[in-house]
Amino acid sequence: MKSTNLNAGQDIFETVTQSSKQPYKDYIDAFQFYYKLKELFDDLNLEDFDGGTFSKIELLEEYPDKEYTGEDVVIYSLGERYFFKNSGERSFGNFKQTKPLQLEERYDNISNNLIADYGYKFTTEVKLEVYSTSLRKCQLMSKLIESVILKHKGRLKLYVEDIIYIGQTPTINNQDYSERRLFSRGIVLQVITCETYSLVSEEIKYINFN
Repeated sequence: MKSTNLNAGQDIFETVTQSSKQPYKDYIDAFQFYYKLKELFDDLNLEDFDGGTFSKIELLEEYPDKEYTGEDVVIYSLGERYFFKNSGERSFGNFKQTKPLQLEERYDNISNNLIADYGYKFTTEVKLEVYSTSLRKCQLMSKLIESVILKHKGRLKLYVEDIIYIGQTPTINNQDYSERRLFSRGIVLQVITCETYSLVSEEIKYINFN
């Protein structure tokens, strides 16, 4: 099991994310987070070694919908999603509600309007499910993906509020794919995102004193 760039020094992005808060305008949601993970996989050129040959580890958004030929596959899927807990949380029965965060307020000289930026923080469970026809290969791939997430967390945090590593699910023998034996093991994360919106308030332009 190897990666061409996996061990090439420390994650330089970790210093950036620790030293200053990232602009909220740069943040993405959990659906777009898949593409940042895929970029990371591609940049590292993650490969799996088996029988004297190397094959690229593919990160996909859905269970393979073609005949499985033995390629290394990691499936990205979203689980539970809910408001991130903070001091502004309120309860309505069994449901939690959260006040939006006021992020920034600015004045638009052209329209003479006041623009306020707000955001909601969400916690989304993200699962990376590793599939392989080999039990040993499945477990080694899971270990590699885990190390990538932990080592390059700083780079990924350029786009989200935080990433919490939960752990790995047990290895299971999955035989519901074209009657082929596939082993799978999941890496589970909680991704904290901040999704923003803006409200425009027209300023008072004239005041009459009668």
